[in-house]
Amino acid sequence: MMEQNPMEGKNCPPLMSVPKNSPSEDTERAKSKYSVSQPAPFKATAVELIAALISYLLAYYYVDCYMFPTYSHRWTIVAFTMLFWLGVECFCRAYGRREVSGESRFWAICMGAIALAEMLWNGTTTMVWSPLILHFIAAYWVLCRTGCLVDRRSGPMFLLDALNAMVLAPFGQFFLRVRTIWYGLTHQVVRKDAGKKLIAVLLTLLVMLPLLFFAVYQLRQADAGFDALMGQLTSMMDQFILGDWTFLGSLLVGAYLYGLVGGSLRAGGEPVLRGKTNAVRSKAEHLRVVPEIALMFSLVSFCLVYLVFFVVQLRYLAGAFRGVLPPHFTAAEFARRGFWQLCTVVVLNFALLTGTAKFCRVPLRTNKPLKGISLGLIGCNLLFAAVALCKIGVYVCMYGLTPRRVLASWFMVVLIVFSVLAVITILRPIPAARYAVLLAGGLFALLCIGNPDWFIIRGNLYLYRTGVIQELDSSVLRECGASEDQEQYRRMLYNIGWIEGHSWDELDWEFGIPDKVEDGYAYWNVGWNIIDPEMLEVRFEQQDPAEPLIAVEAKIVEGCADADCGADIQ
Repeated sequence: MMEQNPMEGKNCPPLMSVPKNSPSEDTERAKSKYSVSQPAPFKATAVELIAALISYLLAYYYVDCYMFPTYSHRWTIVAFTMLFWLGVECFCRAYGRREVSGESRFWAICMGAIALAEMLWNGTTTMVWSPLILHFIAAYWVLCRTGCLVDRRSGPMFLLDALNAMVLAPFGQFFLRVRTIWYGLTHQVVRKDAGKKLIAVLLTLLVMLPLLFFAVYQLRQADAGFDALMGQLTSMMDQFILGDWTFLGSLLVGAYLYGLVGGSLRAGGEPVLRGKTNAVRSKAEHLRVVPEIALMFSLVSFCLVYLVFFVVQLRYLAGAFRGVLPPHFTAAEFARRGFWQLCTVVVLNFALLTGTAKFCRVPLRTNKPLKGISLGLIGCNLLFAAVALCKIGVYVCMYGLTPRRVLASWFMVVLIVFSVLAVITILRPIPAARYAVLLAGGLFALLCIGNPDWFIIRGNLYLYRTGVIQELDSSVLRECGASEDQEQYRRMLYNIGWIEGHSWDELDWEFGIPDKVEDGYAYWNVGWNIIDPEMLEVRFEQQDPAEPLIAVEAKIVEGCADADCGADIQ
């Protein structure tokens, strides 16, 4: 018998028809699966083109200001800062970024304050640092204004934002201005399909210009008048383009500035670093593997070492303020030795605290023993800063103020502020990193606008007049600009009683050649009345012919008759 086959669908699922795709759909699906997304074609708006053209003028003005920083050009620093702020602000608003954050206003104020201080004081104390900080704040402000900070505001990623502001953003879009202008020439200024014609014109000029120069050279050899005319034109072009390098330097500066501003705006407030940073932060949570007992033991070890150091230093500091220095130590050696090492230890403690907060298995604030030890570590930071300030105080009480000592004191104040913020953020969560960045920028702006050179001059005069320091370092006064007004400078030293006891050579070095010399007296002008000015009368005596003339009496007298200037005292 024939075996009967089971009926279809009785013991097996019914057959389903397979959908048929057209060959075109399969091809499109394969292309979308394996193809790489192509970047969008470059486009530039009329606003970007106008900003690119204006950047040439602004960059030329910048190079001209900073290549010739004379006294008469000091006001140009403020002018350029205002033009830079106005240009970026108008560019942002025309681009559609009208919202201005409070932090953006803060950095703009700091930028203006530092530039204004450069114009008003041109001080020695901040002479090196203020231009550097001014440039950095300007670049950082651009990122803040365009919304391209990693966290959209200052915070823990400050160093990454600083790198982006100074290097990555401007150099990453260094040729953006060239691309913008080329796009404007080929798509907006000229009609469509004229790009090829423009390229042909440029190539023709590239070929013809050498032939033109050859023809001019031959004609210059043939006629003296034509040679003189071409020589004048050539010298003018050389002076404008190659003579002082201002034009060539402005091309690089303009490309840098437009790359920074234009590139930040084109990023649309979403810089590439933001996405990468968020990915790193998500992975960093897996690094919380260090047991809290290990961290507590390590921090306690540091605190014990610091405690021993403080006990030793306390004895030295107490003696130094009483005028008793450690054996084999001068005041300068005692003040300078270990100062920067103390600052390094303070920074190390901040790094230890940050590592503890990021790598501990449990959050720092939830573990009370670890929290207490961390507070003790920051307390050591405050003591280190106090020791360093005491060292500077000992030095100032013996030798007076100098620009370096003022800067060192400012730096220690900043470290103390950072330590206080660390204490607060351990006790309660606050954006400490953000506050630290803002306070550091604000304190430096206050240092610049506060005219520290004037403070040094007045402070040293007060310390000498009150007898705190026994010898006045006049070189520091001249370095800080006290001798720019000679009449005022002479009267200043007379008022504090500095003249008596100094030799003729010392007064001649400080005051210049006397206006009048007669009968053992020397007279210097200390008045503002040109017709009958007040004079500083100094009487000199000589105890021994081998010894120099010494000033024994000084007083202010009314204007006296002219005499031979520079005559020697007999």
